[in-house]
Amino acid sequence: MGGKGYTLLQKAQRSFVFVYKIQAKYNRLYTPDLDIEVQATEDNRKFISLPPLPYAIFLVVLSMYRLNSIGQARVLLDDLLVVRSDEVYGVRNYPILHNLVGICHQLLGNTRQAIMSFEDSCRQLPDNRAAASRITELRRHQREEQGDTDIDALDYCNVPCRYERYELLDDDDDRLHYHKVMYNTDRRFC
Repeated sequence: MGGKGYTLLQKAQRSFVFVYKIQAKYNRLYTPDLDIEVQATEDNRKFISLPPLPYAIFLVVLSMYRLNSIGQARVLLDDLLVVRSDEVYGVRNYPILHNLVGICHQLLGNTRQAIMSFEDSCRQLPDNRAAASRITELRRHQREEQGDTDIDALDYCNVPCRYERYELLDDDDDRLHYHKVMYNTDRRFC
């Protein structure tokens, strides 16, 4: 837009962009890397709000990765990390950015950083099923690489849970007791 003779008002009108919203039922124009996030919101009839600048950087990281320009993808991932802490485009307003960063780390082979990003997402949004399922898959993949024979063992670390109150049938004890109820990514209690 620079050097073309446009006025400041014309430049502002042409460069103003809205938040990109993805809903599985109405908007199918998104990268397949976001399938898990979109499917997780499909049940709740919600949509994913993606700020334009971080989403553009995310798409460029994916493009560079697919073009086998791993070094350039890592540099752009650093840009995405900087934007993640921005006041306007940051995670305070858009918690999905943790997932975008986690997906980029996962593609680039940084499993530990990917898990940390998805855990940050779960901390900010405790009912984030997409991040929880990605954590489960990444940990399963880590155990497979380490040669762990019990791959299907339940990992209790950072499993979303809630505490339920119960009373003992014994009348001698009047105290209330609590137990931890955990659920998997399908939100079914076990």
